[in-house]
Order: sequence, then structure tokens, then C-alpha cells
Amino acid sequence: MPPDHHARRLLPAAAAMLLLLGSVSTPVLARDISIDTGGMASPLKNASQRIGDVVLQALALAGLQYRYGGDSAITGMDCSALVQHVYRQAWQQELPRTAEEISRAGERVTRGELEPGDLVFFDTLSRPYSHVGIYLGEDKFVHSPSAGSRVRVENMAGTYWKTRYNGARRIADITGLERPR
Repeated sequence: MPPDHHARRLLPAAAAMLLLLGSVSTPVLARDISIDTGGMASPLKNASQRIGDVVLQALALAGLQYRYGGDSAITGMDCSALVQHVYRQAWQQELPRTAEEISRAGERVTRGELEPGDLVFFDTLSRPYSHVGIYLGEDKFVHSPSAGSRVRVENMAGTYWKTRYNGARRIADITGLERPR
């Protein structure tokens, strides 16, 4: 089995572990969690861990209250603030504030090219790119949905999300490491 395939198989297992911990009152920081990527070569191992940091940071916020315009991991945040927060914590990378602005960052990827850590965009307010989430793999993504709800994982294959999908972007890791393919 190729090393990058091994690493991608570990991310859903890590995601499941964090979902089980979803009711933790203090956010779990990705730097506090170790993912064994096996005997991969160092750059590939580091890149896989960096992508895992994005996924773990996002999942650590599961259960956080949605708050329009909010940007706090304590009191709540909206979808774009969630994405900003995750990338800031995982990679010290600053992204634009709104989902529409974020939709112009990074490089475009097709739905068939989606990998964990990619950003997925949806039309939820009768305008393109009005909602953003972080792709987890296997058609799942994590997002901060709307007023009265909490950060959670959704299935993109569901009718609601499938009909509103606008596209995806891949944000380059500023450490200069290649993403595993």
C-alpha cells in the first residue's frame, strides 16, 4: 500500500475519535494529538500530519454554537470564521473573512479531486459561495451551519448539499511542504 494512501486512511479514524469526544468542554488542539503515519518518508509524513492538523482542528470545534459574525471558539462562530480559525491554528495561515472571499483563495479542485482539508463551498443564501466547510473525506465535511445549530459533520451526498455545491479550493500549506497525493 503506498504511504500516502496509508496516511489518508488514518484521517477518518482520527475524525471518528474526535467525534466520540465531541462533548469535551475544552477544545482539543491538534498539536496535542499524535497521528501515527507509519514509516513514511519524513516530508510526506510531515505533510500528512499538517493536513491532519487542519482536520483535527476542525473536528475539535464540533458542538460549538453557530453565531452569525462570531469568531470565538468559546462563544461561537459562523462558517467562514470556523475556516479562518482552523487554518490559523493548524498552519498559522490567515484567510479572508467571508466565504465568498475565501472562495478565491488557494487553487480550484474538482469534486473528484477532493482531499481532507480542502474547502467546500455551497449556495445556501441564493448566492454562490455563501457557505464554506472543511472536507474530511468520504463525502463528509465539517461546518458551522446556521443560527440555532452547532458545528457538525454533514454528508455532501445528501440532496440538500448536493444541489447547493459550488466547488472546492485547496489551500497550500505555507510551510512549503507538498500535499500527499
